[in-house]
Amino acid sequence: MDYRAVKKTKLANLLLNSQDNMEADIEAILYRSPFAGRTIVRWESSQPSPAPKTILVAPLTPKRGLTPPPNLYPSPYSVRLVSNFDIPSLNKKSTVRRAEYSYPTDATRHSLDVRCNLSHQQALYEFALVTCLGVSSATSSLLLDVGCGAHFPFGGHSLTKDVPFKLGLDQSVRPIPGIDFAQCSLVGSRLPLRDSSVNYIVTISFAQWVTADEDLEVTSLFARECVRVLADGGGAGVLQFYPGNKRDLDAICEALADAHHCVRGCRLSARPVKNRGIKIFVYFVKY
Repeated sequence: MDYRAVKKTKLANLLLNSQDNMEADIEAILYRSPFAGRTIVRWESSQPSPAPKTILVAPLTPKRGLTPPPNLYPSPYSVRLVSNFDIPSLNKKSTVRRAEYSYPTDATRHSLDVRCNLSHQQALYEFALVTCLGVSSATSSLLLDVGCGAHFPFGGHSLTKDVPFKLGLDQSVRPIPGIDFAQCSLVGSRLPLRDSSVNYIVTISFAQWVTADEDLEVTSLFARECVRVLADGGGAGVLQFYPGNKRDLDAICEALADAHHCVRGCRLSARPVKNRGIKIFVYFVKY
């Protein structure tokens, strides 16, 4: 059986059928990364400033304690364990997906914005996938990108080109041959995947839509679904998002902890994007 056939079989076994998941409009699409074959600019998250290499790590919740990503300590960052940390203040009504925003502009400005967004997203994905999860072809058989977007899924081609199976989920995707996608609703709906089927989950600049209305039921469902599809015995995930306030961050972390008694993890405050502000990440692992 050739590699493409193996991928189709893997995807077919992974996705729930429509009877099992009436809430999701599932459309499996095979496409190639838009960045394949291009020169990828290497990001410089190892030398941002100021305070470039310090990561604050706080407990997931007070009851669950602090379980940091095992790959964090070999990283070039200085790690400080703290009981809590402040988050950047945001206007929730104006929060947008950083990589996906669109507004009228001239062609030159648009080209610059696209390049800047790509660089920023690559840095965020690198921190999540490499610094936190240690994703590589040797360690991950299936990587899930929740809310992957239509422009920079998986942070471009170079980070995950050797990962055997990658699946992106979003309500709007571009059908470009080469990577597997499932098109579905992500807020207030189940994920169209079987239980314990994914080794690693990453979601970048998305979860603020889940917490936007501060609806704890919606937040709880999203967290339960992420934990449900994660593999038992060490499946791990990283959420990077822009909480509008401390309640949003607490709600996500508490919902992850409540989703399964074997979930552990931590909150991270870091500056992986050069000359940009603090970014908030949540790491969780299902033992």
